[in-house]
Formats: sequence, structure tokens, C-alpha cells
Amino acid sequence: MEKKPSIRRQNYAALGQPVGPYCHATAFNGMLFISGLTAYDGSGASKPIGQQIDAIFAQITHIAEAEGVGLDRILKVAVYIKSTEHLAAVREGLSRHYQGAFPASTLMEVSRFFSPEVDIEIEAVVAL
Repeated sequence: MEKKPSIRRQNYAALGQPVGPYCHATAFNGMLFISGLTAYDGSGASKPIGQQIDAIFAQITHIAEAEGVGLDRILKVAVYIKSTEHLAAVREGLSRHYQGAFPASTLMEVSRFFSPEVDIEIEAVVAL
């Protein structure tokens, strides 16, 4: 019988314990799937969307660096925003963090998040 590639489910202490039935990231076959992240931990919630993006990318950066890679290894993101009125600020914030290594991307407007303080959630796929 052929051995199947292993799956590694990972939490990162610096991000705190997940509050639901999920892990921060799952690694499989050279890819890292990062769960949707928000600024809800207090570092950016209720702040302008650009600061929420910075708080989210601080978390993504922590995860990527813990896995031995940088943000230039982001392959795909899904970005969920509460309102497209923030679209220009979202694009500027994302561009600032991508630093020219633009990933494939999906952007969706959603009606609400789990907290009214959250305006954006980002999930990412990273090549390890």
C-alpha cells in the first residue's frame, strides 16, 4: 500500500487558542492553508480597515515565519469585507503587504461578521 502524504494541523501560541472547532493552519503536500484571520484579538478591531489589515498580516507573517517562509510565498488569498466602500483602502493595504508578489485573490463583500468590530477577514494559502 502506498503511503499517503501526512496532514499537519497547527496552532501558533502567539495567536492564542482558536475559539472554535478549527486550527490556525493546516499543512499538506508543501502547502499551508491558513484559516480566516481578523483583528478581533484587540490589535486592530474597531480601527480603520487599513489598521485591521496590518493586524491580520502581522498574524500571517508570524505563521509564515514560523513555517520558515516569507509573504512572497503566498499563493492565494480570500478577502472578505463588510463593505466595498473600503475597497480603495483594502487594495492599498494588501498591496503594501504583498510588496509586488501578488497572489491569486478572491474578494467578497459579506453582510456581517461574528462581531460588529470586524470589517475584514483574510485567509491565505502559502507554499512551504
